[in-house]
Amino acid sequence: MMDPPDLDSFDFNFSLHIKWNQFTNSLADTQPFKNFYREGKFFYLIEKFNWKWKERYLIEEESDITILRPLQFPEPARIFIKSTHKDAKGFRLEYCIISMIEDRITVISTGYSKLRFFNNSSRDEPIHSTTTDLGKH
Repeated sequence: MMDPPDLDSFDFNFSLHIKWNQFTNSLADTQPFKNFYREGKFFYLIEKFNWKWKERYLIEEESDITILRPLQFPEPARIFIKSTHKDAKGFRLEYCIISMIEDRITVISTGYSKLRFFNNSSRDEPIHSTTTDLGKH
C-alpha cells in the first residue's frame, strides 16, 4: 500500500460525489478516474485562476493515471489537486484521490495532466503572461 502524499502540498480539494454507476471492480477501468480528474481540473482552473474560457485555451499534451485500488460504494473520497512545473508554455496538474474511512487515509489513485496554453487569435502561440498568473496562486 502506498503512503499518502503530503496532502498539505495540494492547494485545492473537494469531496467526490460518486454515483453508483461510476463504480467498478476492475483496476483496468480508468474511465471513472478520468472523469473525476476532468471534473477536478475544471473546478481547479475556475477556482484558482478565474479561468476565462473565451480568451485562453488549454491543450492536454500528456496525462497519466495510476489506480491503486477501485473505489467501493459508498466510500467517502476526496480529490486533491496542485499545479507544478510552471513555465511560459504551460503547467502540470497533479491529482490524488483518497478514501477516508474511519479517519484513515488511503490513496486510491494518483495522476497528472500536462497542460499547454494557447490564445484565442493564434492557437499555436503560447500565452506567456499566464505563467505569471499561475505564480500568484
